[in-house]
Amino acid sequence: MSEPSLSEQSKLLRPLLERFADTPNILVGHSLGGPVIAKIAMDFPELVDGLILVAPSIDPDLEPEEDWFRTPMRSPFISWMIPTSFLVTNKEIYFLEEELRKMTEGWQSIKIPVTVIQGGEDMLVHPANADFAERVLINSEDVELILKEEVNHFIPWNQPELIRSAIIEMIEKKR
Repeated sequence: MSEPSLSEQSKLLRPLLERFADTPNILVGHSLGGPVIAKIAMDFPELVDGLILVAPSIDPDLEPEEDWFRTPMRSPFISWMIPTSFLVTNKEIYFLEEELRKMTEGWQSIKIPVTVIQGGEDMLVHPANADFAERVLINSEDVELILKEEVNHFIPWNQPELIRSAIIEMIEKKR
């Protein structure tokens, strides 16, 4: 099942965060997970203590023009041949630019620390998304950009220590 609305995804994750509200909630989001956790921080700031955005697709102006293959994937004449995981992803990404535009004003409401980890050789999410984060997170108490020039989009698998270190650093700052 897919849910293209970032607001709905945020609402669906709220009960989980409420369950752990007595502990620091530092959220980590990779790729599409980046705008999901940012939206959670916008919608429920009392439940989020920090964000770690990993190769996040957050700038609507940097969303690639992929309608040439995403639109046909939505057709019943083609979709039956495509693995379900691809169809779910396609349905969510298809509307991402529109969803990101809806979030434009909300970035100013994020006051918690944010770390952005971005690879310079990311061919799926433009590295300039990190610059976007720096521009829009004007009220965050701390924005840290970690740009690794020779790293691609798959940071959680290729460079997990970057994420682990960012989590530990954010926890230590919260103490």
